[in-house]
Amino acid sequence: MEVDTVKHHENELDTHTHTLVRAVEEVGVLASKIKGEHLRPENILHEVQDDVRDAVAKGKKLKEDINALKTHPAVVVPQNAVVEQEDLEV
Repeated sequence: MEVDTVKHHENELDTHTHTLVRAVEEVGVLASKIKGEHLRPENILHEVQDDVRDAVAKGKKLKEDINALKTHPAVVVPQNAVVEQEDLEV
């Protein structure tokens, strides 16, 4: 069960890593637009910085969750549950 949770968090971390990469690419695109269209760079920069900050914070939290699950897996089995041997293998 905790293996699925770790995989889920790892997948979320991958998603947020890709989001962060896209945000960085977007900064490059916006920089080109700023030069060509004389947009107010501080407005665009603040918006992109917020997105990047959020993605990094969520990525760090997911990484911490993954590490916590790997080092301290919590398996709770109800007393009346029937547990198969394959369920116990990690």
